[in-house]
Amino acid sequence: MNKKNLISIALTVLIASVLIIGGTYAIKRIQTTDTKTPESDNNKESIDESRLNTVKNHIRDNISELSPKEEKLGGSFYVTNIEFLDDSSAMVEYEDGHNAYTAKAEFSLTPDEKVIINSFGLLEGSKDELSEEVNFSETGNLTRKGENWQLVYEKSGQPALTAKLKFTEQSRCINTPETEESISCSQISWEQGARATVNGIKDNSAVEVILIVFKK
Repeated sequence: MNKKNLISIALTVLIASVLIIGGTYAIKRIQTTDTKTPESDNNKESIDESRLNTVKNHIRDNISELSPKEEKLGGSFYVTNIEFLDDSSAMVEYEDGHNAYTAKAEFSLTPDEKVIINSFGLLEGSKDELSEEVNFSETGNLTRKGENWQLVYEKSGQPALTAKLKFTEQSRCINTPETEESISCSQISWEQGARATVNGIKDNSAVEVILIVFKK
């Protein structure tokens, strides 16, 4: 075998070695990336869960001060359930052993994770009437637009928001705040601009009315 052939064989072996080593390194990098990605996602979820737990603990620890109602007959308020509607609001169920309430809490978190409760308002009506699926509870004015009713309401920094209302056979109304007795919304009528709290299930197009409580 002459010198020229030896050099050719050596170059071939060298190139093959480089390709094998490079391929092995690339596979290891892909495996490492795949391993790290889920961990990063899990860390993000853990951080979000941690923030929500901070809010839960704050509400539980301060429920007596947050509640618009006072404890009765020596009872003490305690939270029975907290369900987050989004990243800035939650439905809170609590009681004192005598009376049970459901409230909507709107909150924010500072960069150092201090909880600020921006509002804490009772949702009127029983838990069964409100339904566990309720994700919309706002107070405003009922106005008619064409053949449909809508609620015009405000949120902090967001004036004149509107929500189209969708009524079903199950939609209930409480005609006066003094009573908790509800009737089918189809059995009553109301004036343009009537003030009310609407509780319902919101999707992209409308709010399916579960319960409306009219104000004086």
